Amino acid sequence: MEIPDEYVLITRVEFEEMKRKVEVGKIETLAWFKEQVKIKNGELVKERILYPYRKELEKFVRYPSGKREPWKFHKNLTTQWIEKNFDKIAGRKKDSEKKALRVQKMAI
Repeated sequence: MEIPDEYVLITRVEFEEMKRKVEVGKIETLAWFKEQVKIKNGELVKERILYPYRKELEKFVRYPSGKREPWKFHKNLTTQWIEKNFDKIAGRKKDSEKKALRVQKMAI
């Protein structure tokens, strides 16, 4: 099979690596983040993820300092964090956290 001169043949691995390199350093918005974590409500995503995990996220998420300032997310690092912390984001708590919540509820 002959490949025309205007085409280049590369492996899937090379292609995926090239795609990844294009994404390095890309900055995204709060709308993008909401889509990634599948939470449509902006206030809910802030309440459940962005504020509780602020210390971790501040390394690659720019929190607005005022009402009119936008959220900014380093796409690659944010995506890695989402994948690494899926259980936290999905609301799955460790057994020790579940027990602590039960104790708190019983105290109320």
